Amino acid sequence: MKQTSICLIGAGGIAAAHIDAANFLSSSVKITAIADPNLEVAQKLATNLDAKAYTNFEEVLADSAIASTIDAVIICTPPSVRLPIVEAAIKNKMHVLMEKPIASTLEDAEKLTQLAAQNPQITCAIAYCHRFESGITHIKKLVESGDFGRLVRVENTFAAPAPQMKDHWMSDPKVSGGGSLIDTACHSLDMFQYLAGTPELVGAVLFNGWEGRGESNATVLVAATDKSELPVAGTINSGWNEAMRFQVNVVTEKASFAYDYCKPNIVSKQTAGVEGIEEINLGDQPGRFGGQLKAFVEKITNGTESDLATFADGLNVANVIADAQGHTQCECCS
Repeated sequence: MKQTSICLIGAGGIAAAHIDAANFLSSSVKITAIADPNLEVAQKLATNLDAKAYTNFEEVLADSAIASTIDAVIICTPPSVRLPIVEAAIKNKMHVLMEKPIASTLEDAEKLTQLAAQNPQITCAIAYCHRFESGITHIKKLVESGDFGRLVRVENTFAAPAPQMKDHWMSDPKVSGGGSLIDTACHSLDMFQYLAGTPELVGAVLFNGWEGRGESNATVLVAATDKSELPVAGTINSGWNEAMRFQVNVVTEKASFAYDYCKPNIVSKQTAGVEGIEEINLGDQPGRFGGQLKAFVEKITNGTESDLATFADGLNVANVIADAQGHTQCECCS
């Protein structure tokens, strides 16, 4: 089997998760090149992978011996610099798996989505990896079975005490587009989209605990009406300076399902009118990054359809974030 050759662009913290996924799928995936402005970091990662290191994607493309072998790119840069990278990748017929969010501005999100639509022969996906988290995929199957009545509400909180984010580029609106809402709650909004349908903003409260930075905490109320006759509600909470909670609750007319990321591969089910909580143990499962990369590779090699988030999905999330930031008149994000 031919290995899918990948160029990893951006060697920051999240790159490690994508590298682990590639190693997990080593029979079908090979990271051939790594590009990062910090060449020392790129070289360190490249050495461990028997890959070549570069300071930017332009250098990779200039090395025709390597560029000609690359099938796809995984983009892990800050969102504010991704548009020209995606343009270059598509021009060179390379498929794209790009870290979330789709962009730091709604304008760039719209341009990227249009670019993907104009090049349907190229797979363009957003790394909303929670679509491949075992507990979430299992809950989706339970809800879609129809055994538990209509989907009523999705509740999600991704929060942790993370004071280091105060000085991180992720809380710099000029680089990230905001703070915990666009960086963390974007995952939650896409998870809602995956489970319930296209999210539309109902209301939002953003809290800025760090002067001059993006929102440190956010609460968003959304609704979806495109997949059911009655609206499905979503409550989304994200925060970088509060107690740790990584929890999802999905409520139907006849049952509720809970998933705690601190207790992976276990779904709790509570049936209306029945005492007690049933724990569904899913056993050992491949990680969400591995599942996502597997789906991406199968899409570009065999055309296999999957739950990969498209650029259009990313734009749906970007629209909600832009509406929330406008709704709350967050000066630092305007």
